[in-house]
Amino acid sequence: MILALKITSCLSIALALYLIYILIDELQDSFILSEISFPSVLISIVVFANAVLATRLLIVNAKPRKEFLILQISQ
Repeated sequence: MILALKITSCLSIALALYLIYILIDELQDSFILSEISFPSVLISIVVFANAVLATRLLIVNAKPRKEFLILQISQ
C-alpha cells in the first residue's frame, strides 16, 4: 500500500504541474480569465489540493491512510 501511495502521489503532483503549465500557456495567448468555466475551476482546485496532500505525504512522511489512496485514485 505504501508503494501505491507513493506512485499515486507522484502522479498527482505531475498532473498539477501539467495543469499549471497549461494555464500559464493559455494566459500567454491572451486568454481571458472570465472565459474559464466553473466546473474547470472546481476540478483544478480539487487537483491542486490533492497535489498539496501528496506533497505532504511524500515530504513530511505523514501517516498514510486508505482514504487518501482512494482520493488520489479517483482523480
